[in-house]
Amino acid sequence: MEMNLKMYLQHHYGSLTACAEAIEVSRGTLHNYVTKDPEGVLRHTSRLMQKDGVEPHQLIKAVLTTQQQNNVRKTYSSES
Repeated sequence: MEMNLKMYLQHHYGSLTACAEAIEVSRGTLHNYVTKDPEGVLRHTSRLMQKDGVEPHQLIKAVLTTQQQNNVRKTYSSES
């Protein structure tokens, strides 16, 4: 199973709160990235890369997975 952005950040930081603190954004901003605007987290790539084990291609893959999941939800909700 591919990791979405939320799973990826929790895997590397332990929690979204710890991630938000590490990249110096509010918990609300990070929640927005995880649920609505995954590409927004890419603004913080340099800070995310400072964490051991965080690879740019894996981060981008997690962002793309989240975008796909969001698109499926939008399509499903518009059909209802």
